[in-house]
Amino acid sequence: MDVIIRDITSKDYQDICILMNNDLELCLNVTNDIISTQIERMKCSGNYIIKAAEYENQIVGFIAAYKTLILEIPNEYMRIIGLSVKNQYRRMGIGMQLMSSLTQYANEHDIAYIALNTLPGATADHAFYQANGFEKKSVCYSKVLRTTN
Repeated sequence: MDVIIRDITSKDYQDICILMNNDLELCLNVTNDIISTQIERMKCSGNYIIKAAEYENQIVGFIAAYKTLILEIPNEYMRIIGLSVKNQYRRMGIGMQLMSSLTQYANEHDIAYIALNTLPGATADHAFYQANGFEKKSVCYSKVLRTTN
């Protein structure tokens, strides 16, 4: 399977939106306008990495992360904020390729640590991350301050 992992472009935004709404287990109802606006904001900041997995001229997956500093680590740290592969393309190694591309980026940019959050019941996701060398280290809490319009 010849999958190309590459930086996303504006022509990918709609495909990313569809993938997020249809293939993530978060029950999202994200609009193309929101995705386009957020990705453009991310690109301007310079701290975000968003890669697409392309197969036969269609987007079949993506990974998004940001790099930042935290108090206890002397180098930058990276947090994965999105990873998804279309349902019909799962278990074909695409997620591993996306993860590998992010790890390669991290190694090339002296990033010391990668973290992410998952849903508590997403056992298949947990197994995937463990197979990619991640360990369960914490429990995440969140607080909604505003609802989106």
